[in-house]
This record gives sequence, C-alpha cells and structure tokens, in this order.
Amino acid sequence: MSCSLVLNLDNSITVEIELSNPKADPTHVNDAVVTCAINDSDGLEVKEPFALPYVVASDGVYRETITPVNELVEKSMYTVTIHAVGSDGIIGNWDRTVKATKA
Repeated sequence: MSCSLVLNLDNSITVEIELSNPKADPTHVNDAVVTCAINDSDGLEVKEPFALPYVVASDGVYRETITPVNELVEKSMYTVTIHAVGSDGIIGNWDRTVKATKA
C-alpha cells in the first residue's frame, strides 16, 4: 500500500492510496470498498468518514478530493485512517499521522 497525503490548511485535501496484494495475480486490487476518516490527537473526528472511489484503469488507485476541513489547526497532528475491504473479503487498515500545515 502506498498513500499520498498532505493536510494543508484552507485548501482542498486529496487522499490517494494504491492497493495491491503481492500474493495475487494480478497484484493490483481494483474492486475494494475504501473509506477514510480524519481524527485529531485526542481521537475526535474532525472529518466524517468518506469514500475513496477507484480510479478507472489505474491499477489499484483510489482517490478523493474533499473540501477544506475548517477544524484543522496549524502544526497540530492528525490521524488519517484508511479502511479497505476487497471483494474477496481481505481487509486492510492503515493509520498515518500527519501534521497540518499552511500551504
């Protein structure tokens, strides 16, 4: 799994993840249900969970752009949680800790 993420204050935020299963052939996962949530350092939700749709013909890329999250505070740390469930039932969960910055 690779994940691209930057939390810039006052800007839209794009979350992108590339899913693969090294034990499968082909290795790209193109049929998962993927969601993302953003929580503050106390675990409180600052952005309700949202879907990351599959990017057609992308070999495992899921992406969504959301509007600016007004609750972000500059230099504060946030946990971005991505949850994926493949059509074969395989589940993946990833947390990334990210600092909010001015663009």
